[in-house]
Amino acid sequence: MNNTNNKKIYDVVIIGGGPIGMFSAYLAKIKGLNVCLIEKNATLGGQLLTYLDKMIYDIPFSKMYAKDMVIKLANQLIESNSKIFLSSIFKTIKKKNNIFRLEFLCSSIKNIIRSKNIIIASGVGIFSPKKLEIPGTKKNSKIIYTINGIEKYKNKNIVILGGGDSAVDLANELYKISKNITIIHRRNEFRAEKNKVKNLRKNKIKLILNSLPTKIIGKKIIISNNENKKEITLNFDFVLVQYGQEIKNSTIGNLIKTIKIDKENKIIVDRLNQNTNIKNIYSVGDACTYLNKKRNITIGFGEAAVAINDIISKNQNKK
Repeated sequence: MNNTNNKKIYDVVIIGGGPIGMFSAYLAKIKGLNVCLIEKNATLGGQLLTYLDKMIYDIPFSKMYAKDMVIKLANQLIESNSKIFLSSIFKTIKKKNNIFRLEFLCSSIKNIIRSKNIIIASGVGIFSPKKLEIPGTKKNSKIIYTINGIEKYKNKNIVILGGGDSAVDLANELYKISKNITIIHRRNEFRAEKNKVKNLRKNKIKLILNSLPTKIIGKKIIISNNENKKEITLNFDFVLVQYGQEIKNSTIGNLIKTIKIDKENKIIVDRLNQNTNIKNIYSVGDACTYLNKKRNITIGFGEAAVAINDIISKNQNKK
């Protein structure tokens, strides 16, 4: 194993290469800071990679596909010539003489870097789609969990499972290329935003509510009503499962033993500057929490700007 011990001291290290982490690194760079970004996955993008063809609305534009946001954020970060480490696993984070020493494996190569500040933008953790656990699902290539491109669903008979924003957004998006779409949801009411559900009904997408799938036989799905247990059978070309993501919590908060986290493993920060209880360690995006915190990409971008500006302000006060 090689050992890379970088003697350079960065102004800030960003932990996490999702949308908020990428923007944090880019913003730090264009404001004149020496910055380094460290990401656990082999690709930048974070949670956006789990729904590349989903439309994003909580941004200061009319709308944008997740895949387009990944491309735009990654390209501007790369063009800024910021240092980036992918496929990285942290071993230790220690502080000595007001300088942080970060040791991590990058593609099995040991690295040690030093920084005056750290911004943790590691999101909520590692994502994997929740599986459909009923008979007939094993090795069935027509059951889809991650949507990468929508063209193959054109004019197909599609069944969507779920009742949240992802399921409803997907149904409304696929309606543009297929008029044979059914949503199956276990409740009588959707959890998605009201305007999205209104569009769902406007598009006359078939709804089967208060029901659950019980079995798949070939290209037929059997659905049972929760109350009367009456069963119906639907034909399908594809079943798109949108039950959300199972999340393995990020270990960054636990790696720094004295950092304060809440019962959900979120890092507690001061909303005024995004600083944690440890001086010069910040957290932004889904990794952090404070009173009335909302999970929103635009809010995360704002948190990044607050943290970067606080770092710059402290540097100027030292001069």
